Amino acid sequence: MSISSSKYRGVVKDRSGRHEGAPWRAQIRVDHQVIGWPVRFEQPEDAARVYDVMALTLRGPNAKLNFDGQPPVGILVVDIQTFLCDRGVLSPSRLRGTHLPNFCEPPLF
Repeated sequence: MSISSSKYRGVVKDRSGRHEGAPWRAQIRVDHQVIGWPVRFEQPEDAARVYDVMALTLRGPNAKLNFDGQPPVGILVVDIQTFLCDRGVLSPSRLRGTHLPNFCEPPLF
């Protein structure tokens, strides 16, 4: 698969032609492993916003973002956190000290 990067941090374009209508996706490196968001986007800006949520979730307030100070629009933080938890790269302890809610642990009733 041929991959090309965009001007945004954590955004790559699949140049194989298999995803012609929506070639952009977000990915982040965690502990020497690349974690790619499974949804592809038509615009690289949309993938960049997903990357920003992943970076904030995993790296906290020191994360390098594409859109400083702009909250992600139309992206569900719960979906991204659940995905990262399921992949084993996000733990509840990693969310301590961030402004993000913790969706890794089931709610206590």
